[in-house]
Amino acid sequence: MECVTCGATFRGLRLCHSNPTHDTSHNRPSSHLHKPSSLPSTSHSFLKKLENVPLRNPLTRRPPHRRPSYVEHGNTKVICSVNGPIEPRAASARNSERATVTVDVCFAAFSGTDRKKRGKSDKRVLEMQSALSRTFATTLLTTLHPRSEVHISLHILSQDGSILATCVNAATLALVDAGVPMSDYVTACTVASYTNPDESGEPLLDMSSAEEMDLPGITLATVGRSDKISLLQLETKVRLERLEGMLAVGIDGCGKIRQLLDGVIREHGNKMARMGAL
Repeated sequence: MECVTCGATFRGLRLCHSNPTHDTSHNRPSSHLHKPSSLPSTSHSFLKKLENVPLRNPLTRRPPHRRPSYVEHGNTKVICSVNGPIEPRAASARNSERATVTVDVCFAAFSGTDRKKRGKSDKRVLEMQSALSRTFATTLLTTLHPRSEVHISLHILSQDGSILATCVNAATLALVDAGVPMSDYVTACTVASYTNPDESGEPLLDMSSAEEMDLPGITLATVGRSDKISLLQLETKVRLERLEGMLAVGIDGCGKIRQLLDGVIREHGNKMARMGAL
């Protein structure tokens, strides 16, 4: 897979889209098809015919349900692919009124320092899948595709904090590129509450793994430019008088990430249009 890597200015955030017009298996030059001296003439004729057969059309687009996106928040790295709308894999997932949003989260064994393999029945994996499914089920226009399924697959390649927020941003990029209708971007970030020596609280954006262990924090996601919160997760105790300030800083941070996502998507679309692939 080849990606168009886009610049980043938001606390180590790096975003990129997969380029469906590029593929790692490009047409090879015919110079590698030489006749060895030991081959008979029949083999030489076969190789000559093979030289005229195109191996792959460089302008062939990948199927619309296979559009991976790649997002980095500092040292947290997530790749996401979207499959759908498709026929539901399970009969219980079929809804006659709207599409069903399913999410799979996979932690690579090498993603963390402990090299722990998390199975599908892991409590943390199930909680993340449920939170992501509810978040995007309210944002996607699921009524346009009844009796279908939108499957989101997330692979965590490296863990260093803000995992859920990175998954939300990666899924948003993949859904937009796959053409799944949605009301607006869903962007997420993490906010921590840092206590200064003078006992005054100061919110911090985009926590790392060490900061998540030492500081109380929240993960929130907003829809578009509005202040509508579609996801709010609190795993530690936070003082009530500091929660309002943390929410305000988090909403502003989500707005900044939305600008980055919008710039990445527009740049990717303009490049595809110039290449004539749209």
